[in-house]
Amino acid sequence: MNRYSNIDYIMCLDWQDGINQINKAVEKITEQKEWEMWLTLYPDMDKNNFMSFEKFRQKGKRQSVENNTSDEDILKKVAEIKRVHQMKLRGGE
Repeated sequence: MNRYSNIDYIMCLDWQDGINQINKAVEKITEQKEWEMWLTLYPDMDKNNFMSFEKFRQKGKRQSVENNTSDEDILKKVAEIKRVHQMKLRGGE
């Protein structure tokens, strides 16, 4: 769908085929975003914490289903990640 920048050809399909095409496109977009996220984590991986892309995808899917974390807890985790990142930028560990 991204290739043609419009979905006119989908509008000519049977509605079930059109839905399937849209779902497939969303799946591909999601996979691309997961790949890009995994690539950002890859430089910090070593032999102790390496995770294959497939394992990363499965873990993300499992966590999204099991996630009962409150917004406040998520914001606390984000603040901690930002703090650690800032320390690394300054050269501290």
